[in-house]
Amino acid sequence: MKQMRKIFYSVLIVCALISAFAVVALASTDTQEPQSPKLSFEAANLAFDDSVYVLYAVSHEGIAPENVQLLFWTEAKDVPNSYVKGTESYAKAYVDSDETVNGKSCVIFKNNELRAKNMADYVYARAYANVDGVEYYSEVSKYSILQYAYNKLGYTGTESSNTALKNMLVSMLQYGADAQVYAEHNLKRLANEKYFKVSVDGGTLEDGFTKGLYHAEETALLTAPEKEGFVFAGWKNTAGEIVSTDNPASLTAFTSNDTYTATYEEEVSYSKGLLYNSYEDGTCSVIGIGNCIDTDIVIPSKSPDNDTVISIAETAFSNNSTITSVTIPDTVMRIEYSAFNNCTSLKSINFAEKGVLENIGSNAFYKCKALTSVELPQGIVSLSSGVFQGCSSLSYVSIPNSLKIIGKDSFRECGNLSSVDFDTQSELESIENTAFYKCTNLTEIILPNSVVTIGSSAFSNCSSLKTVVLSNTLSTIGGHAFDMCSELSGIVIPDTVTSIGDYAFKSCTSLTEIVVPCDIGNNAFQTCKGLTDVIISDGVKIIGSSAFYIVKILRT
Repeated sequence: MKQMRKIFYSVLIVCALISAFAVVALASTDTQEPQSPKLSFEAANLAFDDSVYVLYAVSHEGIAPENVQLLFWTEAKDVPNSYVKGTESYAKAYVDSDETVNGKSCVIFKNNELRAKNMADYVYARAYANVDGVEYYSEVSKYSILQYAYNKLGYTGTESSNTALKNMLVSMLQYGADAQVYAEHNLKRLANEKYFKVSVDGGTLEDGFTKGLYHAEETALLTAPEKEGFVFAGWKNTAGEIVSTDNPASLTAFTSNDTYTATYEEEVSYSKGLLYNSYEDGTCSVIGIGNCIDTDIVIPSKSPDNDTVISIAETAFSNNSTITSVTIPDTVMRIEYSAFNNCTSLKSINFAEKGVLENIGSNAFYKCKALTSVELPQGIVSLSSGVFQGCSSLSYVSIPNSLKIIGKDSFRECGNLSSVDFDTQSELESIENTAFYKCTNLTEIILPNSVVTIGSSAFSNCSSLKTVVLSNTLSTIGGHAFDMCSELSGIVIPDTVTSIGDYAFKSCTSLTEIVVPCDIGNNAFQTCKGLTDVIISDGVKIIGSSAFYIVKILRT
């Protein structure tokens, strides 16, 4: 061991390792004003002669250098501000010299209390001085020989090109690891294992600092401060992904260096006085307006009893004529039957951008006549019957790709509806009976290629509908599907369609020609007075009675 140590220190003497670890920028001071006493770390350096030690350069504005002292700790405390005189665990460092660093007069302190077993330890230091009976402290410095070595090896930064230095550091880490095992010291942070740098933006680690080295099996505790007017939203990694919504958050299984940023959302003022029904399992539903006097209803994600709000119950706000808006949290899974039925002043619904809402129940927003637009949330799977039926002011609907079923009467008699925006990656499979019946302001429908079924009277009496693009996977066009669409001038029926229901295109008086690839129901094109050319594919076996009102039929 003595021979190894002798060789080790010889290598250290040959390799000059005085390397700046951190430079702290000082706020500029108006030279016209008297300077207040101030202590700051200008640099921390690792150095070697007959032992391993750390040098600290401490600037001392307004303080005589002989009054400046330095304290050391090896055990992390709650926050750096708790590191004060009398709580130090190391012996005090001694003054090595007084030099100019970064253009500032600095006291140079030397801590040579480190041993080989301290290779993995963090060393905390803080400068202090007593001026006229007042104690002044610098910020706290956090440093370790392990961190220095890994920075130079490239594990947590740019790899050094100095081969001799790298070889020496590897030997140094192994030496430190052996010493830790021998001394049964800090075995969870062996100096020869690989660590990753965890950086925190907008918060701190468990020791109150913003950076630290962690082994994959270690746990980093991230804590974000409270911000007035905002609520904590989550921790994002360097890639911008939310890795935790907890605060504090425990992170483990590190595989690379990463920076975690605390994110916030503007604090929402939730409606008070709503009625809740607890399911006695930590969840609940909103069951009524209670004594709430808000017209803009903001439903919280947690009830006053701390139950998670997962549903809005049947008829909870039904026939309320004063509500003008409602905000629904991302915890709500279901909006039940007639929850907002006949809320005649309701103008807007604010769904969470992405949550757990899967279904909106029958007649949930029936005859909400002031509602002007709806953007359904990502994740929703189905709309039950009559969800937005009779919403006469509704002009715009956005359909996310997760929606698979538009239920019966969903948008029936929404006479002002002019735009239905389907996601390009839509998974929509079925538009059920009378879903868009009598949407008289609708001029264009471009269905996503996932749609398989168009139900009976789905677009019946859409008297302004001029353009329809059908899905190339469509199988069924139900009876009366486009009945009385008098402005429809052309439509391509894909070869995938196996049947056209009775009265499907009845009274589409602007149609002039059509190619039919499948069996045709009774009266399918009855009273289509403008239809002059029909091409029927060879596969058509059934043409129902009174199917056409035409002058010429051609078979391919």
